[in-house]
Amino acid sequence: MTAMTVQASGAESAPEALRLASVTKVYGSAESDTRIVALDDVSLTFPRSGFVAVMGPSGSGKSTLLQCASGLDLPTSGSVYVGGRPMPTESEAAVTRFRRDRIGFVFQQYNLIPYLSVEQNIALPLRFARLRVDRARLGEVLASLDLTASAHRRPVELSGGQQLRLTFRRPNSSGSSATCTTVRRRGWCPWG
Repeated sequence: MTAMTVQASGAESAPEALRLASVTKVYGSAESDTRIVALDDVSLTFPRSGFVAVMGPSGSGKSTLLQCASGLDLPTSGSVYVGGRPMPTESEAAVTRFRRDRIGFVFQQYNLIPYLSVEQNIALPLRFARLRVDRARLGEVLASLDLTASAHRRPVELSGGQQLRLTFRRPNSSGSSATCTTVRRRGWCPWG
């Protein structure tokens, strides 16, 4: 992905969820014949409360962009901001805490914990962060997913659409500023 600046629709009025400032990611050393510039001076701003699709051919830097934006990999140069806060670079532990507290993830597989109930899966990010689970808020989340009656069921007892809704909602249960996903299926809908 080469140099570009994009401001997602609606970014003028909405606070930013995610911003990359002059991000470059290089694999291999400067002396190496296999040096690959996956991201070259990329600047992007994504607003809160929106959806953005990153599309392109294989090898164009989509996964590298998401990995750098989410703290799964650090850029070679440039800065990443989530919810207006800079991603730390001083230690892996600091990046891990930042990721846990500020970024949600949805992977191609549902990655629901099979022995936990629906409500326990929703509350999992809060437990990892050692935060108290607000039962009233949990009830609101279950209602928004139309899963109130299924709160005590295990994922295997849910339909595929219910599991998908749960998967997309769980990252935001801890109040993350941004959610990164690598869904690659045609015809998917995160709300069932």
